[in-house]
Amino acid sequence: MRRRLGYQWQLSEPVYFTTAQLAGFTRTPVKRSAAIPLPEFLRSAIAHTWPEALSTMFPGFPRDLPRLIAALVIFAGFVVLAGWEFRIPLLKGQGFGTFVAPNTAACFILCGVALLLSNASPKLQILSRVLAGIVFAFAGLTLIQFITGADLGIDRMLMPRHLENWTIPGPQGRFAWTTGISFLFVSAALVVQHLNRPLSQLAEILAGMSILTAFMSLLGRFYSAQTFYGRWMAPHTTALFLLFGVGVMAGPARGPFTKAVSSQGPGGMLARRFLFVTFAVIPVLGWLRLFLFRYDLGNYELGTTLLIVAIIVVLVPFIFSTAFRLDRSEEKRETTTAALLQAEKLAAAGRFAAQISHEINNPLASVTNLLYLARNSSDGKQAHYLALAEQELARVAHITKQSLGFYRDAAKPRTVLAAPFVREIVALLEPKWRARGVAVECSIAEDVTFFANLGEIRQVLSNLIVNAVEASGPGNVVTLATDTTGHRTLIHVIDHGSGIPTALITRVFEPFFTTKSNGSGLGLWITRDLVAKNGGTLKMVSSTEPPTGTTFTLDLLQKESAQRPQVSQSA
Repeated sequence: MRRRLGYQWQLSEPVYFTTAQLAGFTRTPVKRSAAIPLPEFLRSAIAHTWPEALSTMFPGFPRDLPRLIAALVIFAGFVVLAGWEFRIPLLKGQGFGTFVAPNTAACFILCGVALLLSNASPKLQILSRVLAGIVFAFAGLTLIQFITGADLGIDRMLMPRHLENWTIPGPQGRFAWTTGISFLFVSAALVVQHLNRPLSQLAEILAGMSILTAFMSLLGRFYSAQTFYGRWMAPHTTALFLLFGVGVMAGPARGPFTKAVSSQGPGGMLARRFLFVTFAVIPVLGWLRLFLFRYDLGNYELGTTLLIVAIIVVLVPFIFSTAFRLDRSEEKRETTTAALLQAEKLAAAGRFAAQISHEINNPLASVTNLLYLARNSSDGKQAHYLALAEQELARVAHITKQSLGFYRDAAKPRTVLAAPFVREIVALLEPKWRARGVAVECSIAEDVTFFANLGEIRQVLSNLIVNAVEASGPGNVVTLATDTTGHRTLIHVIDHGSGIPTALITRVFEPFFTTKSNGSGLGLWITRDLVAKNGGTLKMVSSTEPPTGTTFTLDLLQKESAQRPQVSQSA
């Protein structure tokens, strides 16, 4: 992203799916430049795409965000200490009747260094936890002093000879109790963030509590409610806690809440919009209510009514705007899904077209040779050669009829016998499984029927059989079998390959997930969708322990009158 004249920005906007890419099953973005005004960029950033926008402006975002915040907090801490050392009120954050205590600055420096080291080597991570532990202990002792009224002397450990100018009521050098609580939360988050998973998730909650405590202090000063900011918690301290809490949550403590807010999906958009309203708009409306009351610009009833009306006026457009964006996002998802389904069908048709071309090449070559012999024969065998050529052409016709039937969707689903239907697909795929040295056996009762769209079930069974053949080694057998239960027909596709690892079983139906070097990762996803479309379910059982192998079970209606079940998945 680069800046242009007139406060415009040159954006590289990714377009994730184009027609050509869908046909080739790629997700490589195609870059397209678009110049947009800066206000529009800001609206887009707040409403929907600010993580992507910041990632474009700063290539290291959000990876470098914790380090950047840590460096800023360390710098701010040293600036405050310099202000106390050289007696410069501006540098020590003096204002609003308070200032940043030396102990506060030192704790921020230790926390900043701990955050910087949190992504370093294991030895430095231990040092990070030690520094955070020191801050935790200091904040805890300070809070004990507040609770018990004792004076442990820790408040004057740093720069004692510079504290004669301490003008805030209370012990010299002691920071606010809300500051102590915030340091307690944020230092605890830094300590537990690298531990096992439950404790690492607790780190995000602790960092969030630190942010919430600082925000309450900010509201207390905003509304002149001293209880919330401990009488003399400096606004500069509040700002540093808000900034540092974000840095901790964006760093190793990054958990489900942070991921949800920074997500580019509908959930992330919803979270960002309503968090903005909650933490920015509503407090401003509350301040306006107090302003009217404080300056007698309206009575209590009028002020409360105006506050409620203002909240409604703000929230309703946000709600409808968010609903419209979510609807558009869902429409785009459905369009993309439909395009992917069609692309997979076209790709499957292309693969079979290549296979059919190979199959009809041999009989056509034979026909060419037979016609040549018939034309040049002088021993009266023309009729014999022509009869042989007719047989080869009949073979070509049979192959093309099979291939046409594979993708010819019936106008409506219908009831068919399973045995001849499955044998037809096996015959069509015979060159593939013979080339791999795999045998395919059919164990299907002749009277078993199922009710479905034939073209779509051809595609489903073809994909399952091909996957089973590719998972099997030379000499293995792929078995096709059927069962019936109630009004249902079960078609099993069984291979005796190496099986699917347990860690991957839950992902086999995810789009774009594949273990094949040349796979698209769409086959099983689309297969399950087609089965569900026909009122059926697709289940999978796999084992990597002897006897190894994978079984896919296709569950379909036996007859049209049978009741359709709810679509489900099991693995």
